[in-house]
Amino acid sequence: MAELALHLLGARIALDSAGTAIMLPSVAWSLIGAVLAAPHRRIGRSQLAAALWPDQDEEAARRCLATALWRLKQRLGRLNLLRVGKETIALTEGGEVWIDAIAFERGVESALADPAKLDNAAERDALRQALGHYRGDLLESSPVDAVAIERERLRALYLDAALELARACKRHGEWRVASELGRAICAVEPLREDAQRLLMEAMVACGNRAQAVQHYRSFERLLADELSVRPMRETRDLAAAIARVSASPEPDAPIRADVPYRQTLLMARQQLAESLSLLDQALSQ
Repeated sequence: MAELALHLLGARIALDSAGTAIMLPSVAWSLIGAVLAAPHRRIGRSQLAAALWPDQDEEAARRCLATALWRLKQRLGRLNLLRVGKETIALTEGGEVWIDAIAFERGVESALADPAKLDNAAERDALRQALGHYRGDLLESSPVDAVAIERERLRALYLDAALELARACKRHGEWRVASELGRAICAVEPLREDAQRLLMEAMVACGNRAQAVQHYRSFERLLADELSVRPMRETRDLAAAIARVSASPEPDAPIRADVPYRQTLLMARQQLAESLSLLDQALSQ
């Protein structure tokens, strides 16, 4: 088990090996995020100082950085989150430190590199586990530009990987899981039409055809309100096909004659037969 676990996706939580929360200074989270976003997770001191304190001159910003590093070290004690050199700062990776953003990225990139692997049930389970690390955007309150760029990159990775998994579940008839993934994707990015179509298909496969029609209408209104456009032709055609089946009448039931009326006709037929018999007798005489 890692000596230190950092949750940066949808939360800001630091835990030691016993599961006890470690309270970090507010600026420490942006500092960690900026190092995480740097190439190879290593960044120069001056670059990091300028990113965190853009309104300060270089000397003042470096002093602020030195203070922030000292405070972070005081909170973490013997836990080595950062490798601090004279001019560079890097994240410590390996068994000692676990970071949800790194675990998420490694888990989904393998699947995106070869989506065909998802035809294997074990690979689908592994990707679901990796996607579970993504509980929201990276350090959403951080104003650092590099963190914002990394936030969008990880968000795109989540959407792409979740959609690939949903498509694999569709191929293997795992419609409940496909529906859950479709809802999750549309919650994060409601304007993504390929995910909207997959969710509609999953709703129908799960027996919720009317819900699929209603979902399309809500999406149609969203596009009109937000972008003043209509859904793509593929989406409209799918919705039309679902609506046609939904509106098809049930096969007509066999027509049954009303029982009392039928009895009346039978009695009239019998009376007519009796009258014809009497008429035949009269004519014979």
